[in-house]
Amino acid sequence: MIPTLPAPGCDDPCNPGPGCPLPPPECGGGSGETLDKKKPAGKITVWDSNLGMEVPVKRTRVVARRWFKIDVVYTNDQGEFKCNKRFVNKVNILVKFLNNNITIHGLRTPRLWQMWFPIKKGIGIYSGNLSNISYRFNQNTLEPHSRTNRNWWAAQTMNSQVEFNEMAAANNIGGLPSFLRILLTGWANARGAGSAPMNGHRNPQIVPPLWINYFVLNPAHTGFASTLNWLYNGILIRKTDMTIGYDKNLQSDQVKSLIYHEMAHAAHYNKVGDNWWNELVNAETYEITRFGLNGAQSPYGIGDDGEMSGRIALAESWAEHIGRVMTDTKYGITSSAQYN
Repeated sequence: MIPTLPAPGCDDPCNPGPGCPLPPPECGGGSGETLDKKKPAGKITVWDSNLGMEVPVKRTRVVARRWFKIDVVYTNDQGEFKCNKRFVNKVNILVKFLNNNITIHGLRTPRLWQMWFPIKKGIGIYSGNLSNISYRFNQNTLEPHSRTNRNWWAAQTMNSQVEFNEMAAANNIGGLPSFLRILLTGWANARGAGSAPMNGHRNPQIVPPLWINYFVLNPAHTGFASTLNWLYNGILIRKTDMTIGYDKNLQSDQVKSLIYHEMAHAAHYNKVGDNWWNELVNAETYEITRFGLNGAQSPYGIGDDGEMSGRIALAESWAEHIGRVMTDTKYGITSSAQYN
């Protein structure tokens, strides 16, 4: 649950002072600068291509590690982190894209183990003064399939979860369910698109193979036969709530609009429950079957399939509305033309 604005003197939700609200569940450690130069501290940011500046990566896990000494903390809403343990010699700093309410996984190569673990990035090995570490996640427009670009999307997805819940509360609409698992895939048939099957929450926790081909892994890609088999059997997909096809060059507001759209679906599921959502997943899969993986009408159809079309129209129009409104709220005059 996203906290309300803190009282004066309580502006750090991850390290509250006396009389301040308790930390939200996303927080697990301190944040901000430290006087002890052997306690790693610093700031994690991501480049926003619309604002033309770096912005904080919020409520994201930071791990400091040297051999068997490990310290796990989280960034605050200013992107700052502060470790509690001292590291006299060199220390390895990693960013893991997760907190207590969201975990982001990735599929970039045929290696199956990628999908089991959250995306992480080793940002460097540091020594000496550890109190002013900084790292920025940048976009790679030349190689949209790259690990660099995937991490840029992951950082923005972490921020989107915080922003969505804040804007949803401000507009008196439902927020996101807890414990979201999001998969960033570079092999979807629908590049720069997403889905929200909510497998980790709904019952049954499966989706049809054609849905997997469209939103997760196009079978035309070679070298992925075993991956597809694991996906088809539900082993790698049954806990995935949302998929995002990151393999496309988009501006930050376009990325946010896509993620807000899918998060609007997740909030919608939170309201309607399993049966309604099962029918929606089946309806959109039917339209992919009808019009094909590369059909312009997939996965929404043309509105002539009775109750299925009505269900799709309701879910997608609501999500598109929320995605665009939140994007305009976030970016205003700096947003792309389609969001003004």
